[in-house]
Amino acid sequence: MEEKHITGIRKIVDTATAFLNEFKEFAPFALIYKNNEWIDLGTYDESFDSDKMKNFLISTIIKDFEEENTDFGAVCVDAKIRAIGDVIIIYNSSDGKEWFELVYKYKFNNENVNIIEENIEY
Repeated sequence: MEEKHITGIRKIVDTATAFLNEFKEFAPFALIYKNNEWIDLGTYDESFDSDKMKNFLISTIIKDFEEENTDFGAVCVDAKIRAIGDVIIIYNSSDGKEWFELVYKYKFNNENVNIIEENIEY
């Protein structure tokens, strides 16, 4: 994995952790590396559920890749997986065509969130 992608995943995890520490949950958000800079993307619409927001962000990132000026894109979702518990799921791509999914289990310890397991397969 390229350094840019490692940096992007770290930035996503750091942002998700900050949101969880402050709000205890978050709406899907995204990050892209476009024109040599990191750009945060967000969306919120009361009529959209998390899945629709995630799909909207992924579609936006795919359009950026089609313009050929984006090197990395990721969308992060706060979720719960029955057999695992609370997780953040990061959908990421380096070309907008092939997407990878990373799952990080988290747990609240007092008032702070801790990522307790990375790259969970389920």
